[in-house]
Amino acid sequence: MGRSRTTGYEVVLVGNYRLTLILSALSFTALLGAEFGPVPVLGLAEPCPSGIFSFGDSLSDTGSRSNAFPGVMHCDYPPYGEKFFGKPSKRVSNGRLVLDFFALAFRRKPLLQPYIQNGPYDYRFGVNFAFSGATASGGADSTPINLAAQILQFLKFKKDSEKLSQDLDFCALLGCNPDDINLPTKEVYENALYTLEFGGNDIINSAKSGADKSYVIGQVIPTAMNIIRASAEKLYESGARRFLFFATPNAGCSTILMTLFGETAELDSMGCVKIVSEYNRAYNAALRSVVAALRLQFADAQMDIFDYYAANEEILKNPTAYGFNPEKTMTACCGVVGAGKYNFDLKAQCGHPAVPMCANPDEYVNWDGIHFTEQFYRTIARFVLGGKFSDLGISYTAGCDSDFNLFNSSVTYDQAYPPASSSSCSIPKLTVATSPYLVV
Repeated sequence: MGRSRTTGYEVVLVGNYRLTLILSALSFTALLGAEFGPVPVLGLAEPCPSGIFSFGDSLSDTGSRSNAFPGVMHCDYPPYGEKFFGKPSKRVSNGRLVLDFFALAFRRKPLLQPYIQNGPYDYRFGVNFAFSGATASGGADSTPINLAAQILQFLKFKKDSEKLSQDLDFCALLGCNPDDINLPTKEVYENALYTLEFGGNDIINSAKSGADKSYVIGQVIPTAMNIIRASAEKLYESGARRFLFFATPNAGCSTILMTLFGETAELDSMGCVKIVSEYNRAYNAALRSVVAALRLQFADAQMDIFDYYAANEEILKNPTAYGFNPEKTMTACCGVVGAGKYNFDLKAQCGHPAVPMCANPDEYVNWDGIHFTEQFYRTIARFVLGGKFSDLGISYTAGCDSDFNLFNSSVTYDQAYPPASSSSCSIPKLTVATSPYLVV
């Protein structure tokens, strides 16, 4: 990969593609809201993050979309959540996501709760703004709660939570006990891990729509990069100093795209849809360029990238080393048996009463044809926490004194988190009465 710089934009050369990232074409302030005052330089003396603020799509969503559109998501129905939770948990998997394993590893913090929800909450250790279907680039086929919207939600939440924590009169009006607000402290905001996990829907939506290669390379990816950079800048201005960017896994190997295009499209050496794999690599190369620029811009911040593509490829190439069945790495565990090569049918997906679940989900990489199994996320979480496939090689395992016994497949929610009381004080958030959307 080569790189050259000119005023106002960066050119990244990826293979035979030329991506122009118009890094100054957007007004970041206009895009993402009000200005902040100067923020002091913050050290990261504490090796274990004090919390997590997450931005992303269905790979990270712990309930926001399901809460916004109740009963619409496939994951609102069995057998979603059958692992660990024992019932649908508003996650698009059979069990825990990477963020859930992070919470357990970070000294058994509570599972990261979604921003969009009603009722009792516990935001002491962060908030999850991820929303299923979200993209970084926006676009007509994206949910409105895309990356830019999630950043605006965070800025509003931080402003409101700081007011609620500091203004005892305001708290009294809401009927709160000031000592039991369950909101992040200043220290949590300053030492939290800020994760950005996007790109999967940007690529998959482009592939499903049949978008021209030049459009994906020249428009979708540069737009996503502009918004990712703008978002990181706003988070930095609000006090964030510890960032983890997730590159995209290889959507070319996803069950849905292998089902749609695997019989007609050119395949790569992995047996995956070649053009989609190329989109992922181009996206990830552009992300590395943006993060490199951010590191120069904010020298006191920790900017790490997890190479989801390489980690995904490692599992697919060596499935038995991680407990997967090599014959089932691209087959959906929960899907219509005999529906093509991969047990996936767009018209009859997991969550429908007639769609069965496989006997042993831990053997499978793919859960429902689009999303991954808990076993896959467990493996990815161990990679991330151990500093594997990351630019900076940061290991949180020792720093957080992690207890990986809680990662075991047999552990239940009640074992990891014995029942405890929670506060009923809350901040008003986005509510949606009806939904025209259905995530597939």
